[in-house]
Amino acid sequence: MTWPSPGTPGDISIWFNQNVDATARGPEMPAAQGNVDLSAQAVALINRATVSVDAALYSFSLANVQAALINAKTRGCQVRFIMDAGNSSGYAQGLGAAGIPWITSTYGGNHGSTAGFGIMHDKYIVVDAKSPNKDDAYVWTGSWNCSVSGQDDAQNALVLHDWGLAQAYTLDFEQMWGSSGSQPDANGSRMGARKRDLIPHLFSVGGIPIEAYMSPSDNVQYNLIRNLWQSQHSVLASLLEFTSDTLSHYLKMHRDSLGSANYAVGIVLDVSAGPSACGASGSDYCKLDGQSAYPDFWSPRADVLLDGSTAFDLLHHKYAILDRGYPNAAVWTGSHNWSSAANTSNDENSIILHDPVTAGIYYQEWRARYRESGGTQVAVGPERSVTLDLAQSRPNPASASVAIRFAVPATGRVSLGIYDLSGRRVRALVDQLLEAGSHQAIWDGRDGTGALAPAGVYWYRLATAGRTVSRKLILTR
Repeated sequence: MTWPSPGTPGDISIWFNQNVDATARGPEMPAAQGNVDLSAQAVALINRATVSVDAALYSFSLANVQAALINAKTRGCQVRFIMDAGNSSGYAQGLGAAGIPWITSTYGGNHGSTAGFGIMHDKYIVVDAKSPNKDDAYVWTGSWNCSVSGQDDAQNALVLHDWGLAQAYTLDFEQMWGSSGSQPDANGSRMGARKRDLIPHLFSVGGIPIEAYMSPSDNVQYNLIRNLWQSQHSVLASLLEFTSDTLSHYLKMHRDSLGSANYAVGIVLDVSAGPSACGASGSDYCKLDGQSAYPDFWSPRADVLLDGSTAFDLLHHKYAILDRGYPNAAVWTGSHNWSSAANTSNDENSIILHDPVTAGIYYQEWRARYRESGGTQVAVGPERSVTLDLAQSRPNPASASVAIRFAVPATGRVSLGIYDLSGRRVRALVDQLLEAGSHQAIWDGRDGTGALAPAGVYWYRLATAGRTVSRKLILTR
């Protein structure tokens, strides 16, 4: 599905190539789109290009995507292509025959014995980041491999219509490419252990706060743990693999600090990550399952399951849903497996969307995988009744617009306003009848007259049915 409006800057599209559980759709929540041909969506995006296409794809063996890239080149677009050296390059050679420059992960001495082994595991496409019209820029990311086998695995993909995010992904691409021009430069190319932390990490796309990180340069595992620790109610993940002992340790520590009765951990893993894969440097399934023979095992066990579907080959996802159903809900997704190699060796990209709608969409996919694996709804916490809730504004501190998420327990009159430290109302954001559930308001940093509010500390206050809750935010200039 796409929101707020297809084709407008700030819209976000999310697709899954397997079935979703429509019964998991919450009130006022869009329906997730399952059973989608992701290659057709990738082709449609490439066909939009008028100026440039950059594709960093771990694997590449789909004729329709190859044809779309060649057609973009024929239309006059600058097309650049990177893939992993360990995968078949026949289709990439076809790009080269059509005049499209391409490189692999070992270009310029990267990912070799002297540069640190690893793979180019990215799965992103950047369209029209080079266009003079900023409204033309898009980023494709997610878990989808552009290959025949990738079509047969459970995957997710999302497209974000945002110039700033496209520029960040272009910075990452050009660091691997070695230049900002049409031709690569072996002397300037940096991948894997050579990569540097170059991109900005905080964005707002359609009013949704977003974080983006590239591996192995951007300390991604730390940022994943930080986001996990910010969650207060649940983490629901669908993962190809979970082999990072560090992630297991810190997630267990966080769960135990909040209490297993208060914090739900539901994880669906690909069947290949099961008991036979446990052991030193292997799968953490046995730890999560509470098996005491393994160091740092979980007690009580996490609600961890092995995917039981016969409808697809691999459960190839790498996503986690944090605090689903709460205003501070978020989704972590991208190419980054929960492994040490993804954190220290591989070229990866990760994106975090702080948005309850995104969380609700991914939850519909997650619950389909969870239930087909034998899970029950009770195991991840019963459906809760909505309570009055006010999330921390994002970003905070903020220099311009901020997003404020909140939830109300019943339909009624709701007010949300910005106040200075003297208690004077600076701006009314909401003063209307709202239905029960989660909502979001945007403050553009201006007062009620339209003038820029001065830098400083402000309160934002939510009130309904005789109850109020307040939080602080910081505005910088």
